[in-house]
Amino acid sequence: MYGYEYSTTDWVFVSLFTLIAFALGLLFGMLVMAAYEGGKRSVVGAYITVVAFFSVVLLSIAWGLSDNGPFLMMPLGALLGVLITATSCLLSASKDVQEELALAGEISADADRLFSLLDNDKDGVISRRDIEAAGPLAERQGVSVRILRHMRGSMSSIGHEVESGVYVASLIDLSSLEARRRDRFKAWL
Repeated sequence: MYGYEYSTTDWVFVSLFTLIAFALGLLFGMLVMAAYEGGKRSVVGAYITVVAFFSVVLLSIAWGLSDNGPFLMMPLGALLGVLITATSCLLSASKDVQEELALAGEISADADRLFSLLDNDKDGVISRRDIEAAGPLAERQGVSVRILRHMRGSMSSIGHEVESGVYVASLIDLSSLEARRRDRFKAWL
């Protein structure tokens, strides 16, 4: 604007804040995942809503900065982040849900064996600590690494909370997992 020459400091500042805006855009794009339980139509609706909202807001900001040279990159970086993540969530939703249902089916079908192998301290529940301690033995007994990883990472949705932030799974939790997942994602079936 008016022949202003931007300094190296301006470019460094803009580059740094464009990366931060891009990262925030990636996070906001994940809002589409909140609609997974509602089925494909719900996910498409969430995608349209998220992309439209952030497009209007961020393009309005960009328009306001249009005569400020490099500072225009910040809202456009955020919009790019939103578009990348939201589109990725939209395209992978069906696969993610089907994989979740398949893992739940495998865990429920093999609940007794999994429970006996993983209840390392024999206290009647499986915790992340139990899975980490008994995991190598369970792998040698033929339990899939994929199942162990899923159980360790999803204990909060597989089991139940026993104290603030501590989740465990009982044999009943493992046995009923497939039915609970089918109920949760019934719009996809």
